[in-house]
Amino acid sequence: MGASLCCALLPLWSCSAMNSDIADPVKAQTAETIQSRSGFGPALKTNPGLLAAQGRKAPIIDDDMDLEPELSSLPLTPGQTGTLLEPEVTDLPTTQVLTLTPEQRRILSEKSGLDFDLDLFDSREVERYFAYYTGPARESFSRWLKRAEKHLPHVREALSRNGLPQDLAMLPFAESGYNCEAYSWAGAGGMWQFMPYTGRKYGLTVDWWVDERRDPRLATEAAAKYLAFLNDMFGDWYLALAAYNAGEGKISRALEMTNADDFLDLVSQNGRLNRRMRLKPETQHYVPKLQAVKNIVAEPERYGIALPPIPNSPYFVAVQKSRDIDVRTAARLAEMSTEEFRALNPQFNRPVIVGAGAPTLLLPADRA
Repeated sequence: MGASLCCALLPLWSCSAMNSDIADPVKAQTAETIQSRSGFGPALKTNPGLLAAQGRKAPIIDDDMDLEPELSSLPLTPGQTGTLLEPEVTDLPTTQVLTLTPEQRRILSEKSGLDFDLDLFDSREVERYFAYYTGPARESFSRWLKRAEKHLPHVREALSRNGLPQDLAMLPFAESGYNCEAYSWAGAGGMWQFMPYTGRKYGLTVDWWVDERRDPRLATEAAAKYLAFLNDMFGDWYLALAAYNAGEGKISRALEMTNADDFLDLVSQNGRLNRRMRLKPETQHYVPKLQAVKNIVAEPERYGIALPPIPNSPYFVAVQKSRDIDVRTAARLAEMSTEEFRALNPQFNRPVIVGAGAPTLLLPADRA
């Protein structure tokens, strides 16, 4: 926006670069303080053998943090925008035999930053996802890449700042197709698919006026903190990723009940668990799915998937608002259409943005 327009907005907004408040951009506490203040449920023991081998203490976890009745079975509230996850995000590839070319197999054999070992996992599962996303779901995957264009710079920066592998930038592909407006049938929301309880635990507001699980900036910061906590809790990225998908409570209880040594052992003993505790297929296949996504993103042009240019600098900046403002007015002042503004700020549920709590808006960097 022009300098004169920016000056006109000063009484309403104060501008800051996206990363200007990197010390506490989510209003979230550290994993330790979050856990100490949660106060939910008794402590559970995780697998003592596995944790002892890792030199770790059994963590105190919330007994039912991954079993949320609150928003899970309710439709969107009146006036709230959002879409259900695309079927390509949740579908499991068919079990029919899929033939890959020697070149495709070569690409699949390459290592990723998470050092996934395909010899440890059922490579047929990786091949199924790889063939699915480069075949029947190729158009959908191209659409996800286009969505990711705006978000990958700040996702990569947040992962780097939190000391996490860059490959974790693939999680929103697997969780939501990089769709900030997506909701699952179970009530998870945003491109990182936080459940309401977990989102609130990591500092995200979820109420009538705003759902910060759909804020790409704040949700990314929350996801980075949550992933770091899970990896520290389990000491193993396979288990951490499974816990991100299914909930740390469920994975911890499953480890305790099976006395499994690691994620692969846990999957092999899945049949021993009762129906409520059993890992769903999507959790069992989560790492193969991420491995397939990672290798496609590495060389998408080979499969007829267009990779948009990914800028190194942030696409948007954060603008703090000090009082109530109508969404259409905010869009007009930012020289954006209402649709463009909503697409970049899907966290606001209502036509009016409430200034209480000084929420932030996201605007294209070239217009701030």
